[in-house]
Amino acid sequence: MSKETVNRWLVDLHDGLALDERGRCFFSYGSDDTLKLNVPSDGVSFFLSSVLVKGPLDQPVQHQALRLNLFQEKTRGGALAVDDKTGDLVLCFRQRIAECDFVLFRNIIANFAETVTAVRRELMEKAVRAERKNGAERGLPRHGVFC
Repeated sequence: MSKETVNRWLVDLHDGLALDERGRCFFSYGSDDTLKLNVPSDGVSFFLSSVLVKGPLDQPVQHQALRLNLFQEKTRGGALAVDDKTGDLVLCFRQRIAECDFVLFRNIIANFAETVTAVRRELMEKAVRAERKNGAERGLPRHGVFC
């Protein structure tokens, strides 16, 4: 079980999909979303990741990300993390290749894409509500332009 296995699954998923020389494959889905599949050189696991929010992150978004990460229920076993290089908030997921088959692989890809959309929506809704609540407590308008 290795990169070759994942490459077979990618071809079964869609003709023309394959890992590049660095063990990565990128999928576009939704309107502007990109999912990154990565198989490190050891070939033990594959990793999925997708940017939820471009960095740098403000405090309400950071707080809501930590809340959504608790027990990983909302993230369906994925983890929220901040990319050190970009400051982006990323949803990540890891699966051991030996514990996977094509059907599970296909389901993980589909569910991960759905989870990214759902977590981003919830994250932003809660962050906006928190921002409004904090603004109201400081005597700021509940809507309008924030600088």
